[in-house]
Amino acid sequence: MASETVIKQKEEVVNALAERLKTAKVIILTDYRGINVADVTKLRADLRNVNAEYKVLKNNVVKRALDKNGETGLDELLSGPSAVMM
Repeated sequence: MASETVIKQKEEVVNALAERLKTAKVIILTDYRGINVADVTKLRADLRNVNAEYKVLKNNVVKRALDKNGETGLDELLSGPSAVMM
């Protein structure tokens, strides 16, 4: 079983993501297979220039953050290698 410290850290990650998702104007879920490191690095830099982010996160973390915000309609899209653009 995970230690209390690890559980607390995971809760903080979920809470931070939930807050970021709550304030996002657009949320895009993507499958990141096939994108190379150079392209994803450029994408992240371009998104930073417009105050957006591209994050590869565990689907369970994204689901928990969405649930925290009362969003459940995206759960079926979170399978396989997923990334979130917000």
